[in-house]
Amino acid sequence: MTWNLEPQNNGQQLLICEWREANGPPVPPLQRRGYGTELINSTAKHLGGEAELTFDAGGLTAIIKLQM
Repeated sequence: MTWNLEPQNNGQQLLICEWREANGPPVPPLQRRGYGTELINSTAKHLGGEAELTFDAGGLTAIIKLQM
């Protein structure tokens, strides 16, 4: 997991958290949005941010962006 604070033009900062899985079992294509996916997306939205989840064969990549 990595995180970074990125300054914005409005004087605020954007917190970017990136979770990248590797060397695990193959991840099948996403067929439906489950509870975990909904929880991550709705929590990020509730906090004024966004979440981008990518399910690749090599593992999950999650990028969560929140205004600070």
